[in-house]
Amino acid sequence: MAPIVCLLTDFGDSDAYAASMKGVLLSLCPELNLIDITHQIAPQNVLSASYLLYSAWDYFPEATVFICVVDPGVGSERKEIICRLEDKYVVCPDNGTISLLMRMKKQLSCFVLQREAIENIMDRKISSTFHGRDIFAPAAALICNQKQAELMHRQTDPLLIPHVHTENDKKNQLLKGKILHIDGFGNCISAIHKSQLTQPFSRPVELKSQKIKINVINNTFSDVVPGRPVAYWGSMDFLEIGVRNGNASLTLGISQTDEVALSL
Repeated sequence: MAPIVCLLTDFGDSDAYAASMKGVLLSLCPELNLIDITHQIAPQNVLSASYLLYSAWDYFPEATVFICVVDPGVGSERKEIICRLEDKYVVCPDNGTISLLMRMKKQLSCFVLQREAIENIMDRKISSTFHGRDIFAPAAALICNQKQAELMHRQTDPLLIPHVHTENDKKNQLLKGKILHIDGFGNCISAIHKSQLTQPFSRPVELKSQKIKINVINNTFSDVVPGRPVAYWGSMDFLEIGVRNGNASLTLGISQTDEVALSL
């Protein structure tokens, strides 16, 4: 099977940024299958990138390479990293993009990306503002050409975003988690994962800042009447808050990083 490279960026579709990355990839590895996860992440939203990377990870075959470029620190002293889990790889800035993947996949190992390997195959200067084209795309091509060892400079502990973790408030018998991502329908996806609970029964869910309380976790949207809020375990087994036939973020005033509390 031809190698697969998945692209996840905040570039949008009104400029040539994503296309330029694809051009570099195909120039270095013409047989590639290129998959766009999305280029519509809100600009500089690393937390959403972290969630979307994790949500796609398990559904691609071994030897897939993910390129994630949501990079507000491009050109700064931040590192570039290459991370590996079994035969899958991700190349990205060391800015927290792999935070949720690291939380959920403990075996993930990360390395500082060796820039010299990129410079050896590219006959142009690396831009200080477009590392997606000049560093991450060539790095992914090297991996697809079985030259990943040239990229792995030294193992590193990557920068991690604390928002992907939950807090067990034993005093108040609450499991607390931030909203990680708001999808295109306005559903609000929290950091609380179903695997953290020892029993499957429903519990009250609260967003204290908005004074919202949902007394039961339902199975799906149709368990409530149209226009009503609903808490449910989403397709990735994270606790989500939605509104049937509506937009929970707009209707309930929920924003990314707002705190959700689940009664234990």
